[in-house]
Amino acid sequence: MAKLNSMAPVLPVRDVLSALENYALLGFRAKPYQRAEVVAGRGVAEVLYGFLFRDGLQIHLCQVAEVDERSNPSEIYLYVDNAPALHDQWQHSGAEGVFIEPVDTEYGLCEGAYMDPDGNSLRYGSWLPGFPKAAQTRGVAVTDQKSILHRYLQIGREVLLAKLDGVSEYDARRPLVPTGTNLLGVIKHVASVEAGYLGDCFGRPFEQTFPWFADDAEWNADMWATADESRESIVDLYHRVWRHSDATIETLDLEAIGEVAWWTEGRRVVTLQQILVHMIAETHRHAGHMDIVRELIDGEVGWKPDAGNMPPADADWWEAFRQRLEDAAQQASETDRNR
Repeated sequence: MAKLNSMAPVLPVRDVLSALENYALLGFRAKPYQRAEVVAGRGVAEVLYGFLFRDGLQIHLCQVAEVDERSNPSEIYLYVDNAPALHDQWQHSGAEGVFIEPVDTEYGLCEGAYMDPDGNSLRYGSWLPGFPKAAQTRGVAVTDQKSILHRYLQIGREVLLAKLDGVSEYDARRPLVPTGTNLLGVIKHVASVEAGYLGDCFGRPFEQTFPWFADDAEWNADMWATADESRESIVDLYHRVWRHSDATIETLDLEAIGEVAWWTEGRRVVTLQQILVHMIAETHRHAGHMDIVRELIDGEVGWKPDAGNMPPADADWWEAFRQRLEDAAQQASETDRNR
């Protein structure tokens, strides 16, 4: 079955150019359709169609011969993050039309409306605290798709920092595999990467630039902590990146458009939803790296201290379990050699 990708409502207006100018005052990016049609009998080029863009949404305007603003039934409903703030912005924008102040409803929305000079109604609402009825995921209220994605990103973040708990300065930094993977270096890397994906890519650069990402930086400079970089400074960096990223997530819609300048041509234009999924994968992949490194350091295993997610077995059981795996591997190898 074919997939529906997006939707754009079409509003009737008496004059497309005038309507575009009016909606531009409301914060929309207004664009006339480039093909002009010749009006019969006058030989005058006239734009009869236009587009409005804002926060990943799109509305079309179509010029029609007659529009009665008193009986025009056209209406769009917009879910927004803050209805009173939107009303205040639009009311003081200089745009023409009718502005209806938002009120709290019994069904959990704070709702307002704007009616343009052609009688098209843009109703809008933001959820009141506690609405809609929240699904409970690990004890955290999740109300929409963005909240779910945000929560899984936060889980990964917390796991990374938990893997640092209880280790010495030496163990936090020392490489445990031939390619140098180490606990503190992973956190430094993930913090730096997240600052780019959920900052620069959406026009919200992080407050700090990273010398380890400079053009002349040595390879893998973001993957380890120098002796002069304290554990506290790197953990603080990660927390500051969280706050900056969270503001991006809270401010933008999932459909908001960004650009990853360092990706290959043709892949650079992305949405916030795509980047959230990317950062969840990135963060949890590195959490797996830290699982292995931490176990190699002191045998500490599990998801995090308050949720181990491991069988409650003693050292003898684990040793016997490991030996069974070794025996199975040896048997499989022997079988393969005898084929």
